[in-house]
Amino acid sequence: MYDSLLAVNRRLSERQKVLGGAVGILAGTVLIGFMTFGNVPSIAMQVVLGVVGVLFAVVGTLLLGTSEQREQTV
Repeated sequence: MYDSLLAVNRRLSERQKVLGGAVGILAGTVLIGFMTFGNVPSIAMQVVLGVVGVLFAVVGTLLLGTSEQREQTV
């Protein structure tokens, strides 16, 4: 599985990594914000939104971290 993730990472261009990372972090932040401040009635849905939001944010951070343009401000 690790090898397949490396292969996917190598196939992405730098622009795709930076843009995907920024979008992932933004989407994760929006989901966590909606979970916190939105009117979500069930605890189960709040947990799902929180977990998905954190996954988006982590994947976005990893995409930005593996790009060659790390010092670029997004």
